[in-house]
Amino acid sequence: MNVFSPSSLIIGYNHLIATEALITKSEFSLPMFEDFNTLVEGVVLFDKLIILGEHGDQPADTVFSALQQTGILEQIEESQLRIMFKNVNFQNKFFANLQNCFLCNQDEIRALDVMTVVNQRICPTDMDRLFYLKLFSFCVALGGYAEVSIEKMTRWLRREAFDTRSESACFWFLARALVYDAVAEIMGTSFMPDFPRMSVTALASAKSVNPISKGIYDELVKLFRSEVEALALLGMPVRFFVPPLTAIILSKAPASPTDYISEILRLRDQFSVFRRRYSELAHILENEDLPLRKKLAAKKKYYDDVVKMFKGEVSKASLTMRIVWDSLIAPTIGDFSIHTAATRVISLLLKQLNRVGIKGRAKSLFDLWINTLNIREYGKLLENNFECMLDSDEVEKYKLYSRGIREIIDYKTAII
Repeated sequence: MNVFSPSSLIIGYNHLIATEALITKSEFSLPMFEDFNTLVEGVVLFDKLIILGEHGDQPADTVFSALQQTGILEQIEESQLRIMFKNVNFQNKFFANLQNCFLCNQDEIRALDVMTVVNQRICPTDMDRLFYLKLFSFCVALGGYAEVSIEKMTRWLRREAFDTRSESACFWFLARALVYDAVAEIMGTSFMPDFPRMSVTALASAKSVNPISKGIYDELVKLFRSEVEALALLGMPVRFFVPPLTAIILSKAPASPTDYISEILRLRDQFSVFRRRYSELAHILENEDLPLRKKLAAKKKYYDDVVKMFKGEVSKASLTMRIVWDSLIAPTIGDFSIHTAATRVISLLLKQLNRVGIKGRAKSLFDLWINTLNIREYGKLLENNFECMLDSDEVEKYKLYSRGIREIIDYKTAII
């Protein structure tokens, strides 16, 4: 059986399908874009991507082949899965997931064959699509603080998905994410569901295991989002937030699917040292022979100091909204470019980082920050790359959906 490190990420095949659709410009939707973001982060920040089962001929050949040939993507075969499904810890976690999401009792759970859940890939009917739309609406309502409760949502999932499982694909589609979540727990790896299954995964697990490299990147994303949202309030045209890693790829305006993949792999290569160093920190924290003081010192050196620098010194690199604005949309006024001022600020920042030794611990991340701030036409990245038009009402719904997912996670965390 393959052995995967904690910095491996289990994804669904839909992440590959969504990425294929976007980079071939055959289709675009915001859920697909979110799945594309997940794949980009997985390739760059994790050692391995894992998919469960054998998928045969599927419409994601370009992405699948490229990631498999480079050794990034691995499949867990059905024979290996059958062994995992006999593991008591897997069964306990999967059973708990079903109870949390569908209010199943023990007899109902025992009657389910887990391999059937994994392999039951049924093309959705019009009624199934209506179900998924209602599930999305539940999360939007939660995000908008409407009179909708999580308990009402689980009762609805029980009635409309579990109780109709002999007639509909909905339960099987959602339950596969619960299998993946349980497999990730016994393997000690991360799992990220595709967009439609974020809600049931949030219902199942309030906490997720992520490598330290992902945790630090998430801090950078938070900071960058706050800067972009501040500029949007001042009038900068941006409809949908694009995280730094994806923004860098889109800023290159790749001309073909191969170019997109090359840009993703180039970023992965740039982050190789970053991934390795934070894998080393993970090993230090897991080493039972080391005293607590050494683990605390390592955490401070490799994590706390870097995050503090992002929240403190890096955020000050903006200095004024005008400089950040220039970094994002790059206007030139006469013969004077504000880029000159921004460059001086960055130089001062880099000197400070070198002085305290922090930059060397996460150089690729600080480089990412600076490169992202130098992107032109940030607000048009999606439209320019994917030849799409974003509807303002739709964007607002997806923002509420994300907030609804957070409401579920906070609710689950509070009752643990």
